Amino acid sequence: MARAERQFIYDAAGKRYLDFFAGIVTVGVGHCHPKLIEAATKQMNKYWHVSSYYLQDAVRDYAEKLLEYFKDDKHLSVRNNENKSYEKFKSRLGLLVCE
Repeated sequence: MARAERQFIYDAAGKRYLDFFAGIVTVGVGHCHPKLIEAATKQMNKYWHVSSYYLQDAVRDYAEKLLEYFKDDKHLSVRNNENKSYEKFKSRLGLLVCE
């Protein structure tokens, strides 16, 4: 394999093959999807990887959107018998926002 693009892989001679062995992410977005490359490049220009011990802006922003969406408990489903309250959900997300 010399390169890949969307759902296809290419050999050194340029022959195109449908990638039936793609991984989970590749199945969803394809190889080298321009929007994914743009998002990954933007992130890597900030930092590549840090521990989840550190609150990251993108994770915090996503968690806040989830909390807003699920603030009404009737839309919230959890896999245990604990209290299904908004505060319990908030703590489960590990949202470490200083209020």
